Amino acid sequence: MKKSIVSLVDTGSEGTATNEQAMELINEFFAKISHEIRTPVNALQQAAHQLQQELNIFNHKDINRLTSIMIDESERLARTIDLLVDYAALKSGTYHLKTEKFDLFQDVLAALFASYKTTAEAKGVRLVINSTTLNTEISADKYSVRQILKNLIENAVAFTEKGVIEVDIKRTDSAGLVVSVVDTGIGIEENLLDNIFQPFVQESKGYSRSFDGMGLGLAVTKGFCDLNGFEISLQSQKEAGTVVTVKF
Repeated sequence: MKKSIVSLVDTGSEGTATNEQAMELINEFFAKISHEIRTPVNALQQAAHQLQQELNIFNHKDINRLTSIMIDESERLARTIDLLVDYAALKSGTYHLKTEKFDLFQDVLAALFASYKTTAEAKGVRLVINSTTLNTEISADKYSVRQILKNLIENAVAFTEKGVIEVDIKRTDSAGLVVSVVDTGIGIEENLLDNIFQPFVQESKGYSRSFDGMGLGLAVTKGFCDLNGFEISLQSQKEAGTVVTVKF
């Protein structure tokens, strides 16, 4: 597979077509390998959760610690796989939008909120949703919207050790929907803000080291926004928190 990819990226008279073939091949490779990795990872996650539930009755500190490590690391691996596959599809241009009408709150945000609320509360952090509109219907690619909000909420939960994470929803005068994820977390170093949506941008310690080791989360989020024509902006102050706003 490596030899095939390398042979396709040579320059020459077929340069553009050859590079497109290479990207398609890389994307296909990631898609196939992700399936092969996801299956055992999902099985590991399910087994770890079941083991933790059954062993909790013994209330053994070391057992609970070890099962928690199994769950946390398998979930981290699953996130890494998702980011790699999404990044490969966006970078190669092989991701195809499927536009449909759906309710952003009911069909996407409610499930994400339920998924991350427990994790946030376990850290002593409140996760809340504020909306100034009852109409949260949009027309967009649902997978893109889900991945955008998922990455932003994951970031906020990972960054924030105390305080509150707020997901604010409002309608604009142009009838567009605006979602802001506001946290009271550790913030981002000022010297990184100009390039924060570039891939592999990392702080020396903090979120990127303990959660998104490759620094792909915000790059993938920006990629999905650009592909759909959404606007995304980020404001952050070290030790004060971060606000990320997406105009759908």
